[in-house]
Amino acid sequence: MAEVSSAVSKSWAGVFSALLLAAILAACSGNDVAPEDAIRALIERGVDAAEQRSLDGLRDLVHDSYRDQRGLGKQQLGGLLQGYFIRHRNIHLFTRVQRIEVFGNDQAEVEIFLATAGSVISDIDAISRLAARIYKVDLELVLEDEWQVRKASWAPASLGDIE
Repeated sequence: MAEVSSAVSKSWAGVFSALLLAAILAACSGNDVAPEDAIRALIERGVDAAEQRSLDGLRDLVHDSYRDQRGLGKQQLGGLLQGYFIRHRNIHLFTRVQRIEVFGNDQAEVEIFLATAGSVISDIDAISRLAARIYKVDLELVLEDEWQVRKASWAPASLGDIE
């Protein structure tokens, strides 16, 4: 039973990693905005797209050469997200950006803590009340025509990590 729970947690984390990845990628194309600010704005937009269950909105943010820690590519990620959206009517996310590092003009690494629940997560205190799942998500972004997620990895985290 623990193996099943672990597999479910990993698939949820993968889905939410993809959701955040997608969010991060869209905002970084403006030249007048610092990359870090654009990435933060994009995370917000990605969270909104995920909560609205917008598969197309998220898929556009993922680079064609995307791979995650399990070896899933962009197409498989889209299928995973679609299945998740079918199974979950209500998706609510809470994010805390831990680190953004931009390398050169076209690469970035982002570390995010992400909480997921079926009800609105109004603040950090709600995470515990809602028994939200918490993940540490690491993203590698690449800038071509726009920022896109090229790699993602995730691991379960605790409330202490996100505070």
